Amino acid sequence: MGLFGFNAEKKLKKGQQFLAGGLAYEARMAFEEILLRDKMEEPILAEARKGWVEARTLLMREQIAEATELLRAGDRAGARESCRAAIEQAGTDLDAAEARKMLAELEKGESAAAKMLEGLDEIPDATRVVAEQADDEDAVASGPEALFDVLLQPLPEEHAEAYRGFGPEFRDAFLLLQDGEAEQALEAFGRIPEETAAHPYVQLERAQALMVARQNEEALERLTGLDLPPDLERRAREMRIVLLQRLERGEEAEKEARALFEAAPEDLEAKLFYAEVLLDNDKGQEGLDLVLPLRGGQSVPEIDRLVVRGYVQTDRIDDARELLETTVEGFFQSPGGLHARFPVWAARDLLNVYITIGEEPKRVRALVQHLIGHDPPNAERYKEALASYVEAREKAEKEEGSEG
Repeated sequence: MGLFGFNAEKKLKKGQQFLAGGLAYEARMAFEEILLRDKMEEPILAEARKGWVEARTLLMREQIAEATELLRAGDRAGARESCRAAIEQAGTDLDAAEARKMLAELEKGESAAAKMLEGLDEIPDATRVVAEQADDEDAVASGPEALFDVLLQPLPEEHAEAYRGFGPEFRDAFLLLQDGEAEQALEAFGRIPEETAAHPYVQLERAQALMVARQNEEALERLTGLDLPPDLERRAREMRIVLLQRLERGEEAEKEARALFEAAPEDLEAKLFYAEVLLDNDKGQEGLDLVLPLRGGQSVPEIDRLVVRGYVQTDRIDDARELLETTVEGFFQSPGGLHARFPVWAARDLLNVYITIGEEPKRVRALVQHLIGHDPPNAERYKEALASYVEAREKAEKEEGSEG
């Protein structure tokens, strides 16, 4: 947004100038900026879509040319990665036959596992910039008092005032709990004066710490009989349901979740929570009946994840695969893909589906590549899954060959 607003005609002209000058990436970004805007005139949108496709085509050709140069220089590994980048840039709407043919030639003579794993260690961390921005934002609140105040902001003012009045011992325990340090939080809760520790709000937070520490029986016991206002009572009920599930008291959990839903049938969160409990108890069709009507034109991860679970439990694997592939591919094919958050949940579920149905290893590898880039802490897990899958396929193929 410039000083005088967004001018679509000027942005379109700029994109076309970038394209004419061979600046494919800059052109793509310019055209995407138009496509991401609301209420654009159709002639401008049509030209922007045309330019967007041309820019991606140019980017794909640049990757193929780079692969050719790397191959001449003897860098076969680099050439393979450039070919794969060209294929990814092409997506499903551009012709990447040349890149696919070159990649097939480059991969001849390698073991399947080696080909699948090659280059995965050098994938850049796509989350680094986001993490750095988050660190900058976290730095704004310094000191326990300031951080405590920030964390209390979502609470009603009377509740926040009560939390502030519980003293520094409670504050320290609360901050440790928010940081995921459940054991240390429980030690801190133990240092709270007895009269303060007996307050229902403090008991609720202590139960939360016990729940995080997987001390499920004690957490459930501490939640019993607490006198809480409606918003905190709702939270306590949800905690009880989760704890009942953990303690393998599924029928009780389901009964409480159903009561929560029936008390407010229009409450989306209550409906999704009830559906999740049903799915946890392997009642796939009942869970699916609840969440499937909630799916609209726009993807909502909280809903889609439950729909996928319902599809899998009812053996509708093709439907699960289609939903997951649409979600993952939409990140790359939509003009807004560069500005959106990669759907790690969908890619993980899709990886499980691919391995279950015996998908082509190259597709599995491409998915793992995206997961490593967007979820680097779990990179080794994804590489191990890929290697195990490819090795299992190789073994099965050899056994079939020997039997033949």
